[in-house]
Amino acid sequence: MSMEEPEPMSHALIRTTPAITDPSELGTILNFSLRSLYGDCQPYSHGLSVLQCRRCSGEDSSSTSTSTYEAIIECPSSSLNQVRAALTFPSTPSYFDGALYRFDFIESRPKP
Repeated sequence: MSMEEPEPMSHALIRTTPAITDPSELGTILNFSLRSLYGDCQPYSHGLSVLQCRRCSGEDSSSTSTSTYEAIIECPSSSLNQVRAALTFPSTPSYFDGALYRFDFIESRPKP
């Protein structure tokens, strides 16, 4: 009986504009963007999760509208380029009322 090795995972750090404080909201945007770019049957969202959304270190503003937020995303290393493309060309569901988002890909690292 042979067991397959789990696929290596990566963590990506991104900046969000406007501020996104809810990981599930960012996850929805990413999944929708992946489907918009690669179709409904795309495999790239499998294993994708938003681990954390937080205010950037060094920020002391109390307002989320003027603060810079960052997020940590976990995804399979083999899907990292597709996730990066989805961040570059984000698409949102209609219930987001046409909101525009900008995601800056800062860095990626193998999952520790």
